[in-house]
Amino acid sequence: MAGPGDVFERSMSINAKFLPRLQAAVEQNALLRIGWTGSGEEVPKNGEIGLCPAMPEGARIRALGKLGSWTSSFGIGGSFDIEGQAGAFFGAYNQGSKLSASGYIGRCAGFMMQGGSITGQDGSDDDLGMFMSDGLIVVKGDVGQRLGNGMTGGIIVVQGDVGNNAGCGMKGGMVIIEGRCPTPPQGTQLRPLTSKELKDINSMIENHGMTLSNDAFCLESNNSTEYHIDGSTVSSGDLSSIAITPMDEAPLIENHDVDTAALIHGAEEDALPILLPLPVLPYVPDGSVLAVEANSTGRLSYIQTQPFLVEEQPRPIDILHLNLRSLVNLP
Repeated sequence: MAGPGDVFERSMSINAKFLPRLQAAVEQNALLRIGWTGSGEEVPKNGEIGLCPAMPEGARIRALGKLGSWTSSFGIGGSFDIEGQAGAFFGAYNQGSKLSASGYIGRCAGFMMQGGSITGQDGSDDDLGMFMSDGLIVVKGDVGQRLGNGMTGGIIVVQGDVGNNAGCGMKGGMVIIEGRCPTPPQGTQLRPLTSKELKDINSMIENHGMTLSNDAFCLESNNSTEYHIDGSTVSSGDLSSIAITPMDEAPLIENHDVDTAALIHGAEEDALPILLPLPVLPYVPDGSVLAVEANSTGRLSYIQTQPFLVEEQPRPIDILHLNLRSLVNLP
């Protein structure tokens, strides 16, 4: 069985040979194929990662097999069709490409999608359309948890059952579901589609091989989520002596459920349990809002001594959070 190093080398080799041919194929309006020999014999791919990034306008690519993560990410235009499965982050950061997969699609497909379309014919894993702001995702089959996680715009259409916490952190856009959907989390609502909406959606997905019935409904934000902040506890230090090291635990992802308290059971059967709060580091995206003039009184004095988790412009006492969004903006 091939190890990660072998998969990486195969992937780099494919891109090194394939990408230089892409511009010529665009000029000739030619279809490029991955997973077939020159004579047409099938040689399915298996796990190759990061194939065909930043696909340009006019490109046409067809692939065969089970492709790995980050396939056709950062696409600008063109089309990429997979006869088989796609791994995690399929079409991530898509800006205008038309992507499709006949098989199952991995988690976080359409991550940070800003345009274009993604079509799946055999279901999808968790966090489909996570943080998307525009574009269209159409999936036939069941999808995993947190559908539309944190999306701010665009449309997701699912003809199948969806997992728990669909629409969590949703701030905009529409999720259309024709299937079963558990009770949505706070801040979202389910409602029936109007006749005009159903007609418009069906017109939109007709070319994707799907038609919705009157049973379809809409999941959207109701803009009612409230955040309560307790400012009574602040740090007494600057965290300068604390080191952060990786663990075997899965990383935290925005809008996922986390525990904010630890329940400690008594040593004896009749002893009452104790619920202790876990320390929580406050977060702001841009640390420049924390750069205030020195103030020894009032709430500003707490901000000046309180470390924050930020994605950019950290102060000396802050912790810089490197994630999939902030990494893209690094110089």
